[in-house]
Amino acid sequence: MILSLALVVDAITDTREDYLASISSTEVEMKHSAQLWPAILKSLNRRSWTPLSAIYAGVAKRVVFDPDDFTPEAPHSTIPKWKRNVRNVLQRRKALGHVDWDRAASYKLP
Repeated sequence: MILSLALVVDAITDTREDYLASISSTEVEMKHSAQLWPAILKSLNRRSWTPLSAIYAGVAKRVVFDPDDFTPEAPHSTIPKWKRNVRNVLQRRKALGHVDWDRAASYKLP
């Protein structure tokens, strides 16, 4: 059986959309965490505090985002979702003792 390229692309797109609709937000966040943590690590320092803005810049250089990652994190917000995801990963890693936080939006490795 020979399938046209258009049919294959449609099937892949439908499968991806069905998959994305079926997964929970927790699973999506886990995917983001797995992608974001290595980029965050490369943006952090052990000797000095790294401002959140510098972490965002480092992550933006190292991660390929989906179009959805650039949508606002909440209604009436201009901050993209990927920045919220970076903050969530940092909070989780802080709770695990993997990063230190200075309570002024800067982080470093312990």
